Order: sequence, then structure tokens, then C-alpha cells
Amino acid sequence: ERNKAHRLIEEFMIAANEAVAEFITEKGLSSIYRVHGEPDPEKVQDFATLLHNLGYPFRLGRKPQPKAMAAVIEGVRGKPEERLINTVLLRTMSRAIYDTENVGHYGLASECYTHFTSPIRRYPDLLVHRILDRAVGAVLRGRPKGGNHIPTGTASRGLPLRQLATHCSERERVSMKAEWASRDLAAAIFMKKMIGKRFDGIISNVTHFGIFVELSTYFVEGLVLLKNLKDDFYVYQEKSHLLVGKKKKKRYQIGNPISVLVRGVNMEKRWVDFEI
Repeated sequence: ERNKAHRLIEEFMIAANEAVAEFITEKGLSSIYRVHGEPDPEKVQDFATLLHNLGYPFRLGRKPQPKAMAAVIEGVRGKPEERLINTVLLRTMSRAIYDTENVGHYGLASECYTHFTSPIRRYPDLLVHRILDRAVGAVLRGRPKGGNHIPTGTASRGLPLRQLATHCSERERVSMKAEWASRDLAAAIFMKKMIGKRFDGIISNVTHFGIFVELSTYFVEGLVLLKNLKDDFYVYQEKSHLLVGKKKKKRYQIGNPISVLVRGVNMEKRWVDFEI
């Protein structure tokens, strides 16, 4: 459960991250920022089309403000389409990265943001702590703002900060892929003893090659391959994120409840095969 205490702590963490980023920036020091650029206008247009097709009157424009996206989330809360819209909204956003150029954090509507809290479980946090230590030391010694007494462009072992920021962003993606792979392997091992059993679930994604289903009981995700949908010829509608049967007009869309049978488990590829 994510209760009020969790949300309060998250607000404190965001406030601390912003305060540190602003303090270092005010001192004229180079630093690593956690930046999140504006979403791609074409993806925003596709998202707006989906909202329109679902009957929601939100007007986003090509460059919507973060509060407009927040209004969408609030507007669909508790609705049948909530999961679909939130999933597509997440995919509409750009990827957050580390950079030495502060372009702001779109998702948090923050003009100056970095990773300082966690606490220190990421290497970028440690870099920011070191830069902050230099900045605080300079203030205590009464040095002038932005003076050359503090190394501003280098960090660990003399590497440029930009190079370190790029490296940290790359390693973050690698670690995320490793996390997904270990999760998928654990799920495959667990579901191997469930072959032949039926489960209720929710469609978590729809692609041109099949339907991803997340089980309600175990939160394990598996795939129903398109070639195994024998009752009709299904056409993938990319912008609407659904499969539609050509003859019977049956629809499969993100967020729809569904019942599946565990058909098999591929340990090498770490996936679970479902059938409807």
C-alpha cells in the first residue's frame, strides 16, 4: 500500500533534491542533473487521438504543460480506461537521464533537479554529494561565488562530468534490463509448475505479434501469440492499442480483463506462453 506517509516522504525527497540542485547551481558549479525533456510532439498527438477516440475531451496541444498531463491522470482515475491511458501516457514521455546541462524535469515540473537522496544508492548521488561538499566548504571558507578554487568540470579520477553523466545513464539502462531479466527468469521458474492451469488477468500490452497478460493472482506477465488466436483474423490498430477481429469484431485492448491458460514456459527466452 502506498499511503500518505509514503507520499509525504517522497515530497521531502523531491524537496531535498531540488534544494541541493539549486544551491550548487547558485554557486556557479558544474554538476550532474536528473533531467527529463518534453515529450515528442508526434507521440503527444497520438496520445491525444487515443483520448479523443475514448471520448475524453482533454486538449493537450503539441507541447502540453505537466499539469495538463496530471489532469488526464486525475480525470481517468477509477474509470475502465485508466490502465490503458496511464500505460500509453507513460510511453509518451521521454526517458529521464543524467546530464550536466539543466533542462529541467518535465515529469516533476521541476526547473532544477538532481539525485541527492536515495540514500546514496546510485553513483550519481555520490557525485552530487562530493560536489555539494566542495560547495559547502567554499561557503564556510568565505570564497567568492563561482571562483576557480573548486574544480567545476571534473569529478572522479579526473573524468569530465559530462562523460560521467553519460556513463551513469547508460549503466542505469543496463541495470534496468538486468532487473527485468532476473524478474522474468524468476517468473518463468515459478510458472513452470503452473502449466495447464487457468488464471484471471488483465491485458497489459497489445502489439502486432500478440497480447501481454498480467495475472491478477501472481503479477506474472505472459504472452498470447497472435498466431494462436484461431477464432478470427486479427488486425492490429497501433494508435488505438488494440487488436480487432476482422469478421467477429472481437477486441483486445490494454486494461481489459481476460482469462488465460498457461500453455508453456520457455526458460531460455524467459517468457510464459498463455492461450485464451
